[in-house]
Amino acid sequence: MRLSFTEGQVALEAGAGDDAQASEVLEAHLEGEDLVVGFNSGFLLDGLGALGTEFARLTFTDSIKPSVMTGQESLEGEPDTSYKYLIMPMRI
Repeated sequence: MRLSFTEGQVALEAGAGDDAQASEVLEAHLEGEDLVVGFNSGFLLDGLGALGTEFARLTFTDSIKPSVMTGQESLEGEPDTSYKYLIMPMRI
């Protein structure tokens, strides 16, 4: 799964080649420069399911270094740091 972060949105793209393909654009808040990162969709879904909140916050240092995912109750809210999920990106 490829996530392309720009100010105000994140574009999600799944599938390549002969696989089923899908894309979706969601509202997002970005601090820093635009970023494109790829994740294994199963690992990403596991992390999102474990958060237990309506929103997720992903923290990056680079598109090829591990990211930390935390829950968040609202788009502009503070992160819930009681649970952190570390996810390793894939090279795209």
